[in-house]
Amino acid sequence: MDSPQQQSIGQREVPKVVSQFKLENKYNHFHLSAISSDGKVFVTTTGITSSVADKIWIVDIPSEQKYHEMLAEKLSEGQKEDPLVIQPRKIISERGFILGLHVSPNGKFLSCCVRNYTAPDAIVPISPELDESFHHPPVVNDVSTQLYDLESGEFIATLDGCVGMSEVDRIFLILPQFSPCSNFVCAGSEDGSVRIWSTKFGIPVATLEAHTDVVNFCAWHPKLPIIVSGS
Repeated sequence: MDSPQQQSIGQREVPKVVSQFKLENKYNHFHLSAISSDGKVFVTTTGITSSVADKIWIVDIPSEQKYHEMLAEKLSEGQKEDPLVIQPRKIISERGFILGLHVSPNGKFLSCCVRNYTAPDAIVPISPELDESFHHPPVVNDVSTQLYDLESGEFIATLDGCVGMSEVDRIFLILPQFSPCSNFVCAGSEDGSVRIWSTKFGIPVATLEAHTDVVNFCAWHPKLPIIVSGS
C-alpha cells in the first residue's frame, strides 16, 4: 500500500479536467502557442502548411463559471456534451513567417518575431490541397520583432536590432525578453549591444554597449534591475 505521501504525490500528478474547449481551424495548421500568466488569454499561430505560420489568434479563455453556463446552454439545445467550440477574439495577419511568441508577465503585451515576405502582396491559397501549384511565398533575409497590445490586439511598434547574422549569412533570432514588471523589453543585437524598449510606448529607452560581437541572449533578474547578456 502506498504511503500517504506517495498517494498525495500521485494525486497531484493527475490534474482534474475542469473544462474542455476546442478551436476550429479547418484548413490551417496550429504552430506556436503561449498563455498569459493569469491563464485568461491563449495565443497561438496558424499557417497554411505544417511548417508555415502567418497569423496570430488571440483567444479569451472562459472562466470555470462561464464554461458551465456555456455547457448548460448547449445541453439545453439538445446538443452533445462535446468540447465547446470557442472563437478567437482577434486575428492578426503578419507579412511573413512567425518564428516566435512571448507574452509579458502581466499578460498585457505580446512580442512576435517574423521573417518577412519579399512580396508583401503575395497571394497564397488558404490550403495547399486547393491549389496544385501551391508554393511558399518567397522570403528575404530579414527578421523583425513586433510588439502588440494583447488586450486590444493593436500593433504598438517594431523593435529594431533584434536580429543577428552568422558567418554563413544565416539568420538566427535573439528573442526579446520582458522585464518582470512588464514595463520594458530587452534584446540582444548584431552590433554587440543590448537594447531596452518601453512596452507601453514601443520606443527605445537605453542601449547597453559592452560586447564586441553579436549578443546571443539576455535575461532579466527576477527582482533586481539587472540584465545578464552573452555573446
